[in-house]
Amino acid sequence: MNSKDKQNVKSKEEFCSSIGISVKEAEKILRSTCGGELLYFKSKGTPKERGIGQLIFAAISNSRAGKIKNILEMGTGDGTTTKIFTQLFPSTKIYTVDLPPEDIDYSQYALQYRGKLFNDNISSPNIISVQNNTFALTDTIYADNFDLIWVDGGHRFPSVAWDAHIAYRAAAPGALVLFHDYKPGEPDVVKVINYVNAIIKEEVYFVKDNVYEEHYIAYFTKE
Repeated sequence: MNSKDKQNVKSKEEFCSSIGISVKEAEKILRSTCGGELLYFKSKGTPKERGIGQLIFAAISNSRAGKIKNILEMGTGDGTTTKIFTQLFPSTKIYTVDLPPEDIDYSQYALQYRGKLFNDNISSPNIISVQNNTFALTDTIYADNFDLIWVDGGHRFPSVAWDAHIAYRAAAPGALVLFHDYKPGEPDVVKVINYVNAIIKEEVYFVKDNVYEEHYIAYFTKE
């Protein structure tokens, strides 16, 4: 992270304040809506506090209430974040995309959850599960123009690069686009976000996703 990027690092307090809500208010929403067993609450106040993304989603659900019509999640995993989205945005259409078992990269890169937990997490009627390599997504995925995009799919090149490209194209004006795992342990994610930061007109900011290492959520607001 260069000196300019460091100037764009926000604490969770600064992020929440920037969208008109306090951390305590966001925590109250997250706990009452999703329960106190989330990673954020389990690690809060410890030397390994993390899961700040969950707090960010709660803050957004309040500050943009009624304005988030369509969400795109790239990387379903076990569906935990998908379930959080549907709890915080119950009337929003949520597309969640992950590799199908027959994909060439599935065994190497996919978080292979296809059991009861996964099925329960994505069972809400407002969730549309798309099992496809994002490289092969058709233009129909862009038809809704997404108001919130969470990129947490493949962390290796080239998949993270085309996920970033799709996210930028699919974002509606004013949409928040967030990328997980900007950290030294994921050099391809860092490289792609740095490239995106250099070529788009929007300003890219960073929120620390935990307090014990250089691990960030990168985000921008689409113009």
